[in-house]
Amino acid sequence: RHLASPFVFTAMNQRVITSPAQMEKMMQELFVGPEAPLTDIHTEPEATVPTIFTSADTGYCDGTAKELYTLKDGGSMTMTTHWTASVVRQNGVWKASTIHLGLDPLDNPILRKAAKTTVMTLGFALLVGLVLGAFAMRLLSRAQPQATAGAGT
Repeated sequence: RHLASPFVFTAMNQRVITSPAQMEKMMQELFVGPEAPLTDIHTEPEATVPTIFTSADTGYCDGTAKELYTLKDGGSMTMTTHWTASVVRQNGVWKASTIHLGLDPLDNPILRKAAKTTVMTLGFALLVGLVLGAFAMRLLSRAQPQATAGAGT
């Protein structure tokens, strides 16, 4: 109801959607079934520039959105995204004909979570390595024969 006919929607993962059936499929993948990662998305979009009209029936605008993703595992993630949209008036109603969503690829909560997980994994691996190394050294020191004083004289 908010999308024009035709429309182009580019999601944050750069997946391009051009039909209601594709949009429904993406929503099913995100929210339904055992592999679906999300249970909810809450979006608060805000235009950073008022719509610039290129004619009486078309315009474009951009802005940011604060998005809260509720994960199936019970966690949540908040992201600030950037969006650009083209709007058209169809049958007297303004609708989005193109929407492109973007996320900073170098500074976002997904990368921060991955970095934290990597550091924790490396720390755990280092601890396990130190414990196993100490255990191996102890075994090796017990297995070597002790030199006795005066032996071989």
